[in-house]
Amino acid sequence: MINLLMFEKTDLYQFLSHLLPPFPAVLAMQSRESKLGLLLEDAQTALEQGVKSGAVRMDMQLEIRTLSFWRALTAECISTFLYVLLVCCMHQTVSSTPDLHPSSGQAYCGMVAGLAIISLTTIFLPVSGAHTNPAISIATALIHRISPLRAAAHVVAQCGGAIAGASVVLGL
Repeated sequence: MINLLMFEKTDLYQFLSHLLPPFPAVLAMQSRESKLGLLLEDAQTALEQGVKSGAVRMDMQLEIRTLSFWRALTAECISTFLYVLLVCCMHQTVSSTPDLHPSSGQAYCGMVAGLAIISLTTIFLPVSGAHTNPAISIATALIHRISPLRAAAHVVAQCGGAIAGASVVLGL
């Protein structure tokens, strides 16, 4: 009786495979592609976690190809742009107000700078470490928290963001 059931299942499978021949092939291809994509994502995530923990050392050619590297550069450029923009706009506003006492202007500028750096650090810390300053990027490279390539790229991105922020303020 068991052989009879197996024979019926085999016949049913053959019958269905003749009715729908392309469907199993497409289904198998999609599952292989999705498994490959998941495997590649898992490999990149594992590599980045290994690098962050210090267990794996990444070479420069491999580091440039990661998405987290380019996200960090973009985040550093944007955060430095916003910081320079906010602080310079505040200084320009304070210096153009003749009625304001100089010590009050310094207090306002200090408050804006402090609140700006707190906000930007909170926003960009998970993405890039929120260095926002080339001196901090160089210091983290010296204590081996980031690679020298990443530090140099951060410095270039931060200088570019600062120049862009100052240009916007000059244009206003």
